[in-house]
Amino acid sequence: MGNISVSYYNIDGDTTYRTRDSSGNYVNRLASFKGEGITSRGRLSTTFKVDKTLSLQLQGMYKGGIKTEYQHRLTTYTIDFALTKTILKGNATVSFNIKDIFNTNAREVYTYSANAYHESYMRREPRQIQLSFDL
Repeated sequence: MGNISVSYYNIDGDTTYRTRDSSGNYVNRLASFKGEGITSRGRLSTTFKVDKTLSLQLQGMYKGGIKTEYQHRLTTYTIDFALTKTILKGNATVSFNIKDIFNTNAREVYTYSANAYHESYMRREPRQIQLSFDL
């Protein structure tokens, strides 16, 4: 099962902000948010039934970046994995899963202004590994 969306973006607008010039005097500057382009999003989930008692699942997410005059948000993606095994004549289940296998689920943003450049990096959550036994 999956979905993909591709979209065109056209962002327009600006704002005035106060900063200092090279002499230390306060000045007003204009930050433009203009930008246009194509971006995309996608999800894919698939389950493989190996036999009556064993199944594997892979799930992926992709979010394309966006670039404007003011900011550049990079692409993000992640892949999750799960394994489920029925045991004890169908009376119990052992499950193992890893969320964000490659530890890539992070957001990187670069912001530009008249006299500054800012990089930000935010990890949404760390890789998670879980083993469970259900009776």
